[in-house]
Amino acid sequence: MRVSFLSREFEVSESWTVKEEFLDVFKEEMEFAKRLEKVQTVIEGSVEDLPLMGRLLDEFDLLQRRAQAMNLDVVDVKISKLMSELGFSVEDARI
Repeated sequence: MRVSFLSREFEVSESWTVKEEFLDVFKEEMEFAKRLEKVQTVIEGSVEDLPLMGRLLDEFDLLQRRAQAMNLDVVDVKISKLMSELGFSVEDARI
């Protein structure tokens, strides 16, 4: 027999929306998404430097493959479903 404890109290940030609190569960995925966006932005600004653009495109390709492996594109769907299952409305995501 194993006894476990699940705390029902946790710290929340008063400045975050409900959705941002849910997104905090997916920290790794969100940091990865930011990295992917950053590389994409740098690619857009490197049209004059073809060798740099080539390296960035290779990195972007690797990042996209990893994003697909971690199902990064379904994080929002998961959060919306979880919020709904826990009784939060779409409007609650914004407050």
